[in-house]
Amino acid sequence: MLRTYLQIGAYHSTPRYLNLGGFLDFACSCYSGQVSSLDELGAYFQFVRSEKYLEDGDSRDQFARRLVREDLNAIECQLKDLSQDTLSLYMQPKQHIFEVSEVARCSLQRWLPDYTIPQIHFVDKLPAPFDNQQHHAMNIDHGDFVNYGIEPGVYFLNSKLRPVYSAYLYLHELGHVILGRRSPEELAFGLEEGICELLGAFFLAFQCFSPSTVRNLFLLNRHFGSNSRHWEYYRHNTRVLAPLLARYGWQFVFFVLRGGRAKLKQIEDAVYSGNWTIPELDETNLSDDVGKVLSSLLADNDTYVLSARAFYVARFVTPGITLRELATVCAIGEDDVREALDELSQAFSLVTMRTDGTVVTYSDCHRLIKLTGIVRYVI
Repeated sequence: MLRTYLQIGAYHSTPRYLNLGGFLDFACSCYSGQVSSLDELGAYFQFVRSEKYLEDGDSRDQFARRLVREDLNAIECQLKDLSQDTLSLYMQPKQHIFEVSEVARCSLQRWLPDYTIPQIHFVDKLPAPFDNQQHHAMNIDHGDFVNYGIEPGVYFLNSKLRPVYSAYLYLHELGHVILGRRSPEELAFGLEEGICELLGAFFLAFQCFSPSTVRNLFLLNRHFGSNSRHWEYYRHNTRVLAPLLARYGWQFVFFVLRGGRAKLKQIEDAVYSGNWTIPELDETNLSDDVGKVLSSLLADNDTYVLSARAFYVARFVTPGITLRELATVCAIGEDDVREALDELSQAFSLVTMRTDGTVVTYSDCHRLIKLTGIVRYVI
């Protein structure tokens, strides 16, 4: 259960690390005790605060251990702030999915009065012909019923259920549900994933989670250093729609959903032809929540990634500081500082050094490191 607790806390704590899976693997591997209750979780965090935690393991991991300990301290604080009822709900992904389905129904019916909650299925294997796929969740619409005899609804693989994330993913699938009901005979292309992200990962997620948790969920599950074309497909097709969301607000998303896949394909033809105007809609002022979406889509990234050592040192770098002073402040050797500064200089030009390499003449580290979601470390 340790991994489950930490995953819940991670979604409520601003991540400085690139990949949640790697972070959880590292955080769990350092502890040999059992965690099956909140008391045992407290013992884990107590161990993380101890000197033994820093002393254990390979010396090459020392910087990751220091950073992970700081992030685990933040996660501990977030878990303590969650009510017992909320934490219990998060520990039961199936129940959480049903809970957010009702929240989504109330929200969607204000825009789409004919919306009804789809059937939710938890299965050990997706129905044929999709049984070889390993999607966490999948929408089956009426077209699949006609072609394959599969009962429509949102299907979850039991083996893939995760705290918080499964409920978040369900909200995305609702976009497919709505489009599938209106256009079951048509196949989707790229921008359907973008519309489903805008609807589920943001609009509906804002109804179910805090804005910071929504950002963390998107950051950790979309901007996590994967070179997979699958995830770039999601990111790209959501970014393409960002100008229309900024121009027309949430009415744009529901304009598309009401029109079904035929309308979506019209939008697709228009934007890829350079036409960003929708005559049927009035332009709106940029709302705060739409602004948050644009930050997640256009500012947050997985490009500026540093080693744990460079990230650790970067937090202490100031213009004019010497290599020796930096080693003292960081409590590490000068060789480690030198290599970290070389990375900061060469990777993204975050620092410049005097020609003899002993003094920092310019640094942008402090400004960028504190901008969460921009520069992150990899384990």
